Amino acid sequence: MVMLGAIGILAYNFTVTLPLFVTGALQSNDATFTLLYATYSFGSVVAALIVANRGLVSIRTIVIGAVLLGICMLALGSVPTVHLAFPIMLLLGGASILYMTSTTANVQVIARPDMHGRILAIQSSLMIGGTLIGAPILGGLAELFGTRTPILLGGMVCLTAATFGALTLRSRAPEAMERQHGQSQPTGHLS
Repeated sequence: MVMLGAIGILAYNFTVTLPLFVTGALQSNDATFTLLYATYSFGSVVAALIVANRGLVSIRTIVIGAVLLGICMLALGSVPTVHLAFPIMLLLGGASILYMTSTTANVQVIARPDMHGRILAIQSSLMIGGTLIGAPILGGLAELFGTRTPILLGGMVCLTAATFGALTLRSRAPEAMERQHGQSQPTGHLS
C-alpha cells in the first residue's frame, strides 16, 4: 500500500506533468502532446495484452513494474528532444500498465474473496485518488523548478518505492522471494 500511495501521488500524474513537460522542457505544442500521449497509450495496450497473456502474477512483477516505470520516467525527464521522447513514451506506457495490472491482479489473488471490493477500492483511491493530492504539488514544483522536475521526481519515487517493496518482501518472506526469482506462480496460487 505504501508503494501504491507514493507512486499514485507523485508519479501517476501524467495528465498534469506531461502537458507541462511537452510545452515547457520540450518547447513543443498540443499536437506533439497528443502524439506522445497516443504513443504512451499504444505502449499501454501492448503491455496489457502481454501481461494478460502471461496469466502469471507475483509480487516480484510489481517491483519490476515500479523499477521500469521509474527508469522510463527518469529517461523521459532527461530527454533533450521530442523525437527521442517517442520511444520512451512507448516504453513508459508499457511499464505503467505492467505496474498497474500487476498490483490489481495481486490484490485480487491474495485478498479474501469477501474483501476484494474493499481492497480494490483502497487500491483505486491510492492510485487514482492520490493524483488529486499530487497534481497541485507537482504543478507547483514544475512552476518553481522547471517542467522536468515532476517527471524526474516521479521516477525517483518509483525507484524508491520499488526498493522499499523489495526490501519489505525480502524481510517478511525470504523463502517466497527465493521461489519467485526463478518463476512466477499461476494466478490464484500466489503465496
